[in-house]
Amino acid sequence: MDKKRSVIVIGGGIIGLSIALTLQADGTDVLLVEKEQVGAGASMGNAGHIATEQVFPVADPSILKSIPAMLFDPLGALRLDWRYLLPLTPWLLRLLGNMRHKPFQRIHHALSTINGASLAAWQTFSDDWQLADLVKIQGSLLVAEREASYEKLQKQGEYLNSIGVKNQLLTQAQLLAREPALAGNQLGGLYYPDTGHVVDLNALHTQLTNHFLRLGGGVTFSV
Repeated sequence: MDKKRSVIVIGGGIIGLSIALTLQADGTDVLLVEKEQVGAGASMGNAGHIATEQVFPVADPSILKSIPAMLFDPLGALRLDWRYLLPLTPWLLRLLGNMRHKPFQRIHHALSTINGASLAAWQTFSDDWQLADLVKIQGSLLVAEREASYEKLQKQGEYLNSIGVKNQLLTQAQLLAREPALAGNQLGGLYYPDTGHVVDLNALHTQLTNHFLRLGGGVTFSV
């Protein structure tokens, strides 16, 4: 902290760390400020999926009818601390506003544009920082175990192909031939060839941090 820096990057997750490293490598003197640990938080609590196929906004009106069941299901995907409902209300209102057709389409288009360029960017980033053993571009599967879900996947796949998000609809036989370890109740799925994953998030953050420090970048921890 006794040295002046040209740029301060706040937040040492994968986004902040990548920005800091890229700037430092380009000759800019960077200080990375993190609250607890570089690469912790949301950058650690995820599957490491490079989800180029995820081009639909979270603010999807189709989820509204599912919310009550999710809230009252102890094993559901949605949790809400009712004591936090009042402070959360402005965010919820903005979420509902973004479910309107025009905002939804605008966000969908933005996500499609960003994700359309992300795989090539990840591959370049991986090459630049010797991450080939950690970043694998091997595709991913979205599977269905009910006939209605499989029909939805078919329609979704057709639409995604029409906007340039490549995928292939697999029958049950094709799916199990590709991944024999899957349960036999899977009726089929979509295969996305242009997706990837990080095999070890902690190792990725450590390697990028080491590159950053070796180039002269600084890290400080602050509450």
